[in-house]
Amino acid sequence: MRPIFILLLAMFFLLSSCSSKENPHILSDNNLEIEYLESLAIKAIKDKRLTTPENNSAFLFYKRILAINANHQGAIEGISNLSEIYLSWAIRSIESLDFKKAKEYLGKAEFLDSNNLNIVSVRKMLVKRSQQKTKRFSLTKEKITDRAVSQINFEAIANYLSGPDSYVIIESPNDADGRWIYQKINEITSDRIKASFRTGRSSTVLIFQ
Repeated sequence: MRPIFILLLAMFFLLSSCSSKENPHILSDNNLEIEYLESLAIKAIKDKRLTTPENNSAFLFYKRILAINANHQGAIEGISNLSEIYLSWAIRSIESLDFKKAKEYLGKAEFLDSNNLNIVSVRKMLVKRSQQKTKRFSLTKEKITDRAVSQINFEAIANYLSGPDSYVIIESPNDADGRWIYQKINEITSDRIKASFRTGRSSTVLIFQ
């Protein structure tokens, strides 16, 4: 009986040893796959593949991570970050007056993270901006280049501003021209104006009230 007992005991320890080695290998394989999926998600974000194409997007890779580990904090935060990126694109589209695109980005942000509190404020910004009255002032390119725009032009722009509630988009061929226009308008206004800049072929000042 004694040799049989010893044999059974040896088999027990052998099986226990094999079992203990299996789990670390499984965990290691999962960790490697998660790391790989995270690298794919980061690359997709850099390439602006947030949710499309469906078979090669950051959202897909994060979902695959959560299928392996439903509580993976990096994937959860990653999806929330995708929502924030879409909101930043929505704001940029609003400032460029592309309201249709802004709505599309807002919808995707909400799909990814419906609890994102920033969605409400961006949506309010979209509604307000799309309902505001606008006035466009065009400036001669040659006079902008020579810094020879008449003071009367800037006074006309300033007179249309309605204090701090006004919002201005300055379009110009380059950043230096845009900054100069902004400076000239501010020189004759009592309140520092809120403005954003965008590159374009012409020099214009678009005012929202």
